[in-house]
Amino acid sequence: MKNLHENFGKTLARLLGECPRPSSARMESGINRVWERLHSEIVDAPAEIVSEPLAVRTNWRPRVGFVDGTAMAGGSVVTLLAAFVRNLLHGSSSTDE
Repeated sequence: MKNLHENFGKTLARLLGECPRPSSARMESGINRVWERLHSEIVDAPAEIVSEPLAVRTNWRPRVGFVDGTAMAGGSVVTLLAAFVRNLLHGSSSTDE
């Protein structure tokens, strides 16, 4: 079981390492492209589809704390699931007594 846990850890680290964090300039460029596409679709849409004017907020910035918190929560879920599956497969030590 230790080997499976080590392999899982190595695989997780490899997969997370393959997705480097983009630079802030690249993030800003991507955000601007999305807002431009959304705005052009609103402008080009027929009047009956766009019933209310929509204010497009262009000063949105991703929050690093939110992103890091989400990553930590995801890691916690993976760790808890691994422990749960391990206990299901091998039974807990308290039931053996």
